[in-house]
Amino acid sequence: MELNIRGLTHCLKRNPAVHAFRPISCVGAPCLLGHPAVYMSVTPALRQNFCCAVALARYRARPTTEAIAKSMNDVLLEVRNFKVILDGTLILSDLNFTVDEGEFLTILGPNGAGKTVLVKALLNLVPYTGELRWHKKPKIGYLPQGLNQTSVRDMPLTVKDFFALKKLQPDQVLNNLALVGLQESVLGKRAGHLSGGEFQRMLVAWVLASHPSVLFLDEPTTAVDVAGGETIYSLLKAIWQAQKLTIFQVTHDLNIVFAHSTHVLCLSRRGGLCYGVPKEVLTPDVLSDMYGAEIKFHTH
Repeated sequence: MELNIRGLTHCLKRNPAVHAFRPISCVGAPCLLGHPAVYMSVTPALRQNFCCAVALARYRARPTTEAIAKSMNDVLLEVRNFKVILDGTLILSDLNFTVDEGEFLTILGPNGAGKTVLVKALLNLVPYTGELRWHKKPKIGYLPQGLNQTSVRDMPLTVKDFFALKKLQPDQVLNNLALVGLQESVLGKRAGHLSGGEFQRMLVAWVLASHPSVLFLDEPTTAVDVAGGETIYSLLKAIWQAQKLTIFQVTHDLNIVFAHSTHVLCLSRRGGLCYGVPKEVLTPDVLSDMYGAEIKFHTH
């Protein structure tokens, strides 16, 4: 029985008891009354109430224009039929995924799977074929792989000098350092003499100084011990939540994926394997296929 809005209103006036129906009850009702034999065995009044309740539930559950618009606006990036060939070698092929605003996406996979290449392709730093569509023009911050304190150890560059490249006011520098748990006293230190954890946090603060809406982080805890890495990821999660960022990160650490990521993109040397919520898509079979060996893990 299909009812338009006028018919539904008329039905509700004739059957005020329908107001007591909860939509969840209506969804379950067809399991009973939806069977023809049962439906015909009940009274006409009950059948009418049932039909009105189902129509009301459908009306209430219909997607509003605002909800549809919000859903469309939430899509930030679409990648379709994505392929990267470098020096005649196929690196990535047939990648298809969509990223919404506010996601914390981890790109996961073994060495040689093309994780860094994918990040560079998304940033238009290497050629690709397929569709790469940003629904909104993002302001991007990028922390590439391989930056550590040893690379600048011989440079007479203090943390203050490092931030001077951004042409920030002193209070802005201090605010960004505070975001990553660094004190003002670090400004006078040479960047190359910081610990691994301090240097990586300084880099994150430096990238955040440009107020990006999208952050790309390629293994941001390289050359950092386990405790320091967990600190950095905890800080990143807090910053992501506070500033409503969208984050793309590359990591090998499964614990980080489950603890901090909203979504994961799995890559293997044979191409993309999965995309979705980590606890839903990172099955033992997927992980074994991705890494080529049996992987055992426990989530909490």
